[in-house]
Amino acid sequence: MAKRKSNKKSRKKTSFKFLYWLIPLILVLAGIFTIALYINAVNSITIEKTKITDIRSFSSSGFTVDADVLIKNPSMLDLKAKRVDYKLTLGDNTKEYSVKDIELPARKTTQFNIEQEVGWGFTFDIVKDMLLGKDTNLVLKGNVIIMETPFVISIPFEEKFDMTDELTDYMAKQASDTAKNVVDTVKDTAEKIIDGIGDLFS
Repeated sequence: MAKRKSNKKSRKKTSFKFLYWLIPLILVLAGIFTIALYINAVNSITIEKTKITDIRSFSSSGFTVDADVLIKNPSMLDLKAKRVDYKLTLGDNTKEYSVKDIELPARKTTQFNIEQEVGWGFTFDIVKDMLLGKDTNLVLKGNVIIMETPFVISIPFEEKFDMTDELTDYMAKQASDTAKNVVDTVKDTAEKIIDGIGDLFS
């Protein structure tokens, strides 16, 4: 009887030792699987399309850029981009912007909208290119940053928009308005002079 009891005790100790090692092992494997699943989901994110949809609201201070960046998340996990960093460049004038926390639902394409006011920042190079008949491009360039630690995962995007026609039209309009103002000023001045001369002889 004593031997049987000792055998039972030893079996219990063995089973407890087995569970003692098994449970942490399962947790570690589950953690590794979860991390691998997340990294795989993050790596599956792609930029479907980047497009500058409109250049509008021209004024002496600048203009407004509308653009769409389509971000596709084909995985089964709801993800979130830490931020989207982007910059708009016209000639050698560059402005940088950043938007935080972009939701990326599972199995969906998220449309990230850009509506940004941009100053002219005209430089000699832009004017020179226009006079030489060269294209003047507005460049949208950025990164969707999904992860920063323990390592960086980011997806780049870029789009160019030929602004030659828009710039030419705007400058022509400005020149026309300036010429009209000069003509109106000369006309008003001439009328005042004529009225003054008329008063002298009346």
